[in-house]
Amino acid sequence: QKRVYNCWPHLVTIGPGGDWEAFLDLWQTCCNPAFGPGGNVSCFSGEALGKLRMPRRLIKEDFAYPTCCEGMPFYQEAWRGVHQLLPSVIDARRLVPFHIVKDAPVKLSASLGLQDEFKASAWRQIH
Repeated sequence: QKRVYNCWPHLVTIGPGGDWEAFLDLWQTCCNPAFGPGGNVSCFSGEALGKLRMPRRLIKEDFAYPTCCEGMPFYQEAWRGVHQLLPSVIDARRLVPFHIVKDAPVKLSASLGLQDEFKASAWRQIH
C-alpha cells in the first residue's frame, strides 16, 4: 500500500492549508530519480536521517527512501490513469455517473472498473 508520506514535517507541511509547492520542491531535492537508487544521500544519512519522521515500526536506515519517496510516483501514475480513463466513463454532459456525497464509494470504483479491488477502508470523504 503506497501513500505520499511527509517525512519532513519539521521543514514543510502538507494537507489542507499546507505548502504543497514547498513539499514538491523538497521531494525533488531528495527523491528525484536523477539521483539514482536511494535518492539524494544527503537527505537520508547523518543528521538529516535522524530528523526524518516515519512510522515507528520502520527502521530509518532501511526504509527512509521507500517511505519518503516511493509514494509520489505511485500517486502520480494513479492520477494520470484516472484522468486517461475518465473520458470513457463520463456522460455527454461531462459528468461522472456518481454522486460524490450520496452514492457509496463502491459505485465509483465499479464505474472505473475497479470493483474487484474495492476496499472501503481506502475511501473517506474529505470535503
